[in-house]
Amino acid sequence: MNMKKLTILLAFSVLSTSAFAGFLKEGGYLGSQNGEEKVNLLLKPATGREGSYFAVLMKGSKKISLYLVDEINSNSYSMTPLEVTKDGEIGVVNDDPSLVISSAKNNKGLDVFKIMSANSSNSTGFSGFFEFGGKASKVTWLAIDDGQFKTCEAANALQISQIDPKEREATAVFLTKEINGTFTLREKFPAMYLINQNSVLATGTNKNKIPSAIGIFLENKGIFGGKSIDLLLINPKNDTDIRTFSKK
Repeated sequence: MNMKKLTILLAFSVLSTSAFAGFLKEGGYLGSQNGEEKVNLLLKPATGREGSYFAVLMKGSKKISLYLVDEINSNSYSMTPLEVTKDGEIGVVNDDPSLVISSAKNNKGLDVFKIMSANSSNSTGFSGFFEFGGKASKVTWLAIDDGQFKTCEAANALQISQIDPKEREATAVFLTKEINGTFTLREKFPAMYLINQNSVLATGTNKNKIPSAIGIFLENKGIFGGKSIDLLLINPKNDTDIRTFSKK
């Protein structure tokens, strides 16, 4: 192969790779909903699904939804809500996307992206219109963090053991009115966890309860450089039903 042909081949290869490279990157973005309230979009690559991400879309701790984000083309992505399936896994229940992300230019000519309704049969999660203008989020989506956690009502609400790196699970002991006992905190998708409690019946057998919430760990940066780490248990059927545990 002569040098001219090699140059053309390399140029075509670069073009083919970049032409369909999406504009989203791993990390966090700060934006607004309907031009008013602040929202954060946090992204992690979806392992084994090239060009796709897992996402947390959140409005403070008032409303949080989880999504699978798939690239449609170089200028847009679909967002499909993640839920707890009937067999107790994290997955897609309705495979119609509920939201669409599109890149655009703002009135200053800067690259931005917007999120809007997909106008599909799927109404789970957020609705409305979102704008992201290039600002970084102060919230970081973490992997599991072991230690002691508290709530407003209980100083020793939760104890999480170190995670077993092979099984990708840890033991969580909850001591609150709403949830108490020993649970297994199991990683299903990167940085997304389900809690399972084994109940011993009179026959001596174990009955595994289907979890109803998805757990994520978030780190928030304060105004003066301080940091706080929270475990949030999110009910995907009602994403305003959130239990927060703060690390001591």
